[in-house]
Amino acid sequence: MSHGPFYNPPVPFSTHLHNGIHDGTLIVVSGAVLHSGDRFAINFKCGDDNIALHFNPRFDGAYIVCNTLEHKKWGKEEHKREMPFHKGQPFEIRILATNHAYKVSVNRNHLLEYHHRIPLHKVNTIEISGCISLTSVEIQGQGGGFPHEPFPGGQMQNPAYPPGYSHGFPPGAGCNPAQFNPGQFSSANYAIPYKTNIYGGLFPSKVIVIRGAVGAHHPKRFDVNLKFCGGTAFHFNPRFDECTIVRNSYLNNQWGSEERQLPSSGMCFAPGQSFVIEIVCEHHHFRVNVNGNHVCNYNHRVPHLQQIDTLEINGDVVLQHVQIHCVLEWARMYSSIFHACACQGLLRSSECASYESLAMKCFQATATNQLHRPVPFSTHLQSGIHDGTLIVVCGAVLQSGDRWDMNFKCGPGEKDDIALHFNPRSDGEYVVCNTFEHELWGEELKKQEMPFHRGQPFEIRILVTDHEYKVSVNRNHFLEYPHRIPLHRVNTLEINGCISLTSVEIQGQGPAYPPQPGYSPLFAPDAEYYTIPYQTKIDGGLFPSKVIVIRGAVSANNPKRFHVNLSFGKEIAFHFNPRFNEDTIVRNSHLNNQWGCEERQLPSSGMCFAPGQSFVIEIVCEHHHFRVNVNGNHVCNYNHRVPHLQQIDTLEITGDVVLQHVQI
Repeated sequence: MSHGPFYNPPVPFSTHLHNGIHDGTLIVVSGAVLHSGDRFAINFKCGDDNIALHFNPRFDGAYIVCNTLEHKKWGKEEHKREMPFHKGQPFEIRILATNHAYKVSVNRNHLLEYHHRIPLHKVNTIEISGCISLTSVEIQGQGGGFPHEPFPGGQMQNPAYPPGYSHGFPPGAGCNPAQFNPGQFSSANYAIPYKTNIYGGLFPSKVIVIRGAVGAHHPKRFDVNLKFCGGTAFHFNPRFDECTIVRNSYLNNQWGSEERQLPSSGMCFAPGQSFVIEIVCEHHHFRVNVNGNHVCNYNHRVPHLQQIDTLEINGDVVLQHVQIHCVLEWARMYSSIFHACACQGLLRSSECASYESLAMKCFQATATNQLHRPVPFSTHLQSGIHDGTLIVVCGAVLQSGDRWDMNFKCGPGEKDDIALHFNPRSDGEYVVCNTFEHELWGEELKKQEMPFHRGQPFEIRILVTDHEYKVSVNRNHFLEYPHRIPLHRVNTLEINGCISLTSVEIQGQGPAYPPQPGYSPLFAPDAEYYTIPYQTKIDGGLFPSKVIVIRGAVSANNPKRFHVNLSFGKEIAFHFNPRFNEDTIVRNSHLNNQWGCEERQLPSSGMCFAPGQSFVIEIVCEHHHFRVNVNGNHVCNYNHRVPHLQQIDTLEITGDVVLQHVQI
């Protein structure tokens, strides 16, 4: 489980490591060195004030000191006569904990190793101080993405890299709209000018996150452009020579009317300073936030948002990371940014709560577009498919109906060719694959096996290779279908029939296809489903802006009830209990050995769970209550009955439910 990420935390920064660190833990620290000051430090501390690792770049001597403080005495210093940090410049530090040493890289280049003088299990706190600003801090349970380093006798295979790992996705390629892993940057910095496709175009709820730093040496301006074949829909242009931010559109071969008004706080960019820009596509405008603060709204001047398919970034800027994703992950991340800003005094608590509320309203209005997709479903594949494309389809088979199909088409029309027709047939207990070309069906390929069952959830992964489609069901390899139509012709995905859909994702690379003879997965797959009863720790406890996402399905065979508990010790702060035998959802707390007053009121839409149906539950911790959404719809608020939220450290799920995914 990962801890954080913390976005734009104040310096000095400190966080308690609820589960400590262990072999494979990866700490990723991103930020920029300030122009003033000579030193900064990262300390891995123990509860007894010992410091297991003191990592201390010193600009006054152009070297790095590593040391250990034990029993109030510093040990022998280890010096690295090299300085990869520069004033005014951004950096990314990765510290990988192994059984024998800490391995430190800077900007994806191996820097040093520091052998343990204090056992790993004693470390429980990370502190950062000194002459830097922080963009993000994340502690990951496993160290994915640590760079290779020289090793006597040849290249050592780092345990954080499985064989064939390719350092994550290239910038902008194959952006997965529903997932974000701050550990997977493809390089220290992206090349400027930067350009990438926006898969599927823009629509309300889509978010673009840009992380970087303004150039340190007399920057004049940089710009972010959202473009389409007819021009520039949105031009966002900080100008340091004019101390303003220009917004405009370039349509019909001419610039429109400029918008220049700054927020009351003034210019939000400065030379050498790091930033996080979020551009949120809403129904009537783009909403722009910088470092968690609202900067401007820009009303749409292009009526058809989905045609906006290109992002460009140019000018006096260092670019570290670009992410294009949808509202579920954005709501979680965005709330974390607001919380961090409130902690460092950039937002008042009332403003923070207001922005969090706005985030959740936007989520309610748009999440159903991304989560429970209607069937029949169709989407245009803006960049087509190619070797390495992965399609992930999650849903459940309905109780009624005998067949459903997934089609990889060469156009949206009824008579357009179909490269792959994947067609489970419950009435015959087999699956048919075929190709439709020149208005004729080819020879059927039949798989006499039925991994889909009425009322049960499923996950299908289709990995595209140069030679065939590889299909897995519930993380088990199922079949291969050799190409009969070239990949480059496929531009549409359609899904029809007797299923409900939870989510559809098209990824540029296939990071989790199950193992089978003949090729190696990039990493081993998870278990098919989580075990029930399920229990996990909530690192750092709860606080306003923390979100718990639970994906699964209600059992199909006469379910009675299931429940989700947020607890600490023997106490239950929040008990969320759908009861099918009573057609209601009970909310309560169990404190001081007794249950409190039940809350049973349902939303106007009624019971939001049904036997055999898949669901996504989001429990959002807000200042005064838990906010619960199911499938993107607000179900209830539950006022806190426990004053100290951070002591709530355990999530439990049990009952008549199939559990597919939990994210905190």
